[in-house]
Order: sequence, then C-alpha cells, then structure tokens
Amino acid sequence: MTKTPLISIIMPAYNVETYIADSIKSILNQSYNNLELIIINDGSTDDTKKIAQSFSVKDKRVRLFSTKNYGVSHARNFGLHKSRGELISFIDSDDQYTKNALMIMIQSLIKYGADISTSRYISVTNFDNHIESIDKFSSILNPNDVLKDFFYDTGHITGSICAKIYKKNIIENILFDETLSIAEDQDFFVKVLNNAHMVVHNSIIGYLYLKRNNSAVNSPFNKEHVSSIKLGDKLLAKIPKEDSELKKACKNYLFRSSIIAIFSMPAKKSQFKHEYDLCILAIKQNRKTVLLDEDSKIIYRLYALVSFLGVNFLFNFIKFRKLIGTIKRELLSIVK
Repeated sequence: MTKTPLISIIMPAYNVETYIADSIKSILNQSYNNLELIIINDGSTDDTKKIAQSFSVKDKRVRLFSTKNYGVSHARNFGLHKSRGELISFIDSDDQYTKNALMIMIQSLIKYGADISTSRYISVTNFDNHIESIDKFSSILNPNDVLKDFFYDTGHITGSICAKIYKKNIIENILFDETLSIAEDQDFFVKVLNNAHMVVHNSIIGYLYLKRNNSAVNSPFNKEHVSSIKLGDKLLAKIPKEDSELKKACKNYLFRSSIIAIFSMPAKKSQFKHEYDLCILAIKQNRKTVLLDEDSKIIYRLYALVSFLGVNFLFNFIKFRKLIGTIKRELLSIVK
C-alpha cells in the first residue's frame, strides 16, 4: 500500500436536500486529498440530485450515480461496485466527518498494518460550534475485542459502518443484506470483522452523527426493528462453545436489543405479536447472564433484575425512569 492510498467514500442519498451540501463539503475539505466521493442518489424526489451534481461538476473527485429507490443497502452495494480505492469508508448524507478524520485514520492504519481503522463519533442536533478533539492516541485491538465492545455497547467502537476505514481487500465479496432496513450496517460490520486480523482505534472524534426524528432508527415501529435480535441469535449460534466470554457478551447484545425493540412498540401490540413474543423470549433467555455479568452496564443489569418481577413491571419501571430523566432535563434547562 502506498503512503497516500486512494480512499473511496460511499454516500447513499435520499431526499436530503437540506443536509447533503454540508456533508459533501466535510469530505472535500478534508486534510487528506487523495479521495473519491461516490454519491448514489437513491431515487430522490427533491433537489438532492441537483445539489450533488453541482459539486460533481466543480470537483472531479465527486462521482454521482442515480438509481431507483431501492434502499440504502442497495445504494451502498452499488457504491462498492463502483469504488476504485484501496480503502473504503461510508458516510450518511446528513452526517459529517471532522477535518482531519481521514488523515489520522489512514495514517494509523498504515503505521500499524491494520485492516480497519476507526474513530470516535458523537451525536449532534446541529453542527454549530463543534470543536474537533485534540486528544490523539491509538489502541490496537483484535477483532474479538472489537466484537465485545460492540456487544457491550461500550461506546468505543460501535456496530455502525461509519466512522471507520476499511482495506478494500477484506470486504470484497461481502455485501449489505438488501432485505434489511434496520441493523443492516451491524450485519455488514460483523461479517467484515471476520476477515480482519487487526483493528486500530483512534481516540479523536472523527464523525458527527446528526440526530433526526425521521431517520430509520427513529421511525415508527415496524417488523424490521427486531432485526438486531435475529442478528444476535445468528451470531450466538456461530460462536464456539469454548468461547464463553464472547457468548456472554453476545447475550448482553440480545438482551439490550430486545429491551430497545419492545419499548419502541406501540401500546397496542396485537399487530406485532410475533415480534413481541420474540423480544420476551430473548429477555427471559438472557436476563440471568446479564444480571450476573460484571462487564454489563449497570442499567441493563438493573433491567434484568426488574424483569424477574414481570414484563409489565419492567415496562413501567423503564417509563418511570425516562419520565424522571425528562423532568430533570426540563428543570436543568429552566435553571440555565
């Protein structure tokens, strides 16, 4: 690999006319220049294509393609097919990279001979007044450690495909599952990890994730919201029996995914009976492991304990906790 390898950044875009210009600028203004930005206009009905086209005319590093609205997984697969770089990265069309993110991740990937280089990311409601992290150090991890971080939701390395750079040779022949609209990135990331030998994690905040009410993860509950549970079941079955620590971590992921999914359901759950039963089963099967696991987050150990008093009791407990949190935030905003 050369000292300045070409990196292909893949950006699916659907009806993001409000955000895409700033997202594109965050890539083109990177301190690392040897890049191509592949934008896949996924059948947008607003001015997304027009805005992206204005950048492709001015900067040859921007390559714009348009498809019918097949979804984000198809768009990413399309982008992978069109990519020409030795390295691959992904960005959502409403998010942004910090100015030196690519440079730092690429430098550490080359320095340590890693297959994947990652950075921290933060969620924001807007991009105003963000100060780039100056804390810069790297840690070397094996893929199993990364998987545990993901399962335990430590916040160090998430299952998101963004805020990461991959050597292209470890993701060849791996595609996004186009039948999924939620957890498709986690499914892809775990598959890629299986091909990796080393991961380097950089302490910098490299990626800014915009929290939007109409994003896929914040959309009204549908059957795809249990995709994480199905993924967890699939992964748990593949973990060797002798790897008890990884199995324990995966059970934490299953329990957490079940709590998140079931709490996202509408009050009347009759239309989602299968999904509801799947969540209840996962909670009951994994709560003892979570309760006794010292590596599990305290709040999930508490949820596991409360779940033994009954699912309805657990629901009410979580609602009460969220209500207290809301009241606390409101009081703090008044004081400020």
